[in-house]
Amino acid sequence: MPSLQIRTLPPDLYHALESEAHKHKRSLAQQATCLLYRGIDKAETPKLRRAAVLERIRGRKRKLDSNTLPDPVGLIREDRER
Repeated sequence: MPSLQIRTLPPDLYHALESEAHKHKRSLAQQATCLLYRGIDKAETPKLRRAAVLERIRGRKRKLDSNTLPDPVGLIREDRER
């Protein structure tokens, strides 16, 4: 299996990688490999990536239906009566 060695890694980047690895219970090498895979998967152009993000945002807006949201007047009254 090929290997990769990175020299002169900035300390803040190293500590961030170390923190993420600890959070996910991985070694530094495993965490770096996961991040590289994620980065390669996002090899699309910035324009396509931006379009995908905007589409996700539009999708979230559609999910907000005014019939399912609580009445703000009722929420304010409830808060004032506490």
